[in-house]
Amino acid sequence: MKTGIIYRYDISSVVFPRISEMIVSEQNLNLIDGQRLRQEFLNGKSELAKEINKFVDNGDLIPIEYWVPFFTALWDSNRTNVFCGLITHIDQFKEFEKHFIDNDISIDFIKYFKINDLESVVELAVEKYAKVFKDNEEHLIKRIKQFEERIEPICEYVDGKYNLEVLDYMTSEIEI
Repeated sequence: MKTGIIYRYDISSVVFPRISEMIVSEQNLNLIDGQRLRQEFLNGKSELAKEINKFVDNGDLIPIEYWVPFFTALWDSNRTNVFCGLITHIDQFKEFEKHFIDNDISIDFIKYFKINDLESVVELAVEKYAKVFKDNEEHLIKRIKQFEERIEPICEYVDGKYNLEVLDYMTSEIEI
């Protein structure tokens, strides 16, 4: 069983496809992302889903002790599990790393799609989705930089420890 993590800032599916739509693989993948967790898990009746929904409904952060059970709720031991756009803080990463080590699960790859040309990405966002991004460029730039500030400490932490690839954001396919 393999495990991977993909980091790519999600501007909007109008501007760029979702990570899951960009993946090319011969492997039997189990893609775990926020949308799927909301649709398949949080709409369920489990006690964990009810607890997490209470936090979400109240606008509260999900406490640390819920991170691993929540993000691994859709785990499939028979497939390659790929976390897409989740585990985006160094503390979360270390919590997951501990869980994986304790359960003899390897982290086989981490792919970070870094925005190397911020100006071009912002221009493309405005061009493709003007009603949201026109006159809102500074907000988009701020959000992208905040994302990168959360991911880069993870990349520094895992570099040399795990199979980290830093790729260009404008890549059209994600090969696994």
